[in-house]
Amino acid sequence: MAVGSGLLGQDGWSLAIPPFLNPGAAMIANDAAHTGSQSLKVLGADLASSGGITSPYESVGSYRKPVSYDAAANGYPIVRLSADVRLDGGQFASGDFAAASLAARSDIASVGEIELSSDGRVYAYDGISGGPLFTSAAVSLSDWHNLAMEVDFLNNVTRFFVNGGLLGQFSYNIGNTSDVLLRGALVAYARPDSDVDGFRRSDFTYRYDNFMITATPVPEPGSIGIFIGLAATIAVRRVCRRLNPNRV
Repeated sequence: MAVGSGLLGQDGWSLAIPPFLNPGAAMIANDAAHTGSQSLKVLGADLASSGGITSPYESVGSYRKPVSYDAAANGYPIVRLSADVRLDGGQFASGDFAAASLAARSDIASVGEIELSSDGRVYAYDGISGGPLFTSAAVSLSDWHNLAMEVDFLNNVTRFFVNGGLLGQFSYNIGNTSDVLLRGALVAYARPDSDVDGFRRSDFTYRYDNFMITATPVPEPGSIGIFIGLAATIAVRRVCRRLNPNRV
């Protein structure tokens, strides 16, 4: 992908994003990739106000990868979404003034969301009830962290991971009976500019790299070693390409 180009419309990233979710703010950059030469960058200054539509957030940028993957039709593998995420800017005293998120949705409702917040912690949500379900220990801002979710559609459970460690797990809302992963998404959040603490959304830069969605079959009893290292790829797509033309 060309540096400075918009993400959406390339490599399967959806163009069907409402204008109030800032579809044009996600740009390919080469100034701070986690691996390779490129990553995705969203400048807080490029996130226009939603006019109250996304309250309590003043601005939201949503970047969606449709997959419509039917876990039931494929034998109920564990579906894993992951991305390397970085948030540059000053550390807010508490709460998510700005947050860089990885989200997953079935064709009925959210099946989980995990975010790196400007207060230097990672939070996990069910995407429905509002408040966080789990909170990590403090992590550093302006540094890369791997955020991941494993969705078990057979048992209606999502597990959250931070830098490879389990943060927690939850069971879906009882009404979410779908076995289809509709999409994964990278999301940038910003609350209203603060006169008290002096923070502005323009103070923050949201970065994402190595976004992947994979499905790994669940081994039958007595054959747990068969599937080690064998991931059935749904949409193993880097956010952007490396210099190596054989990598995507």
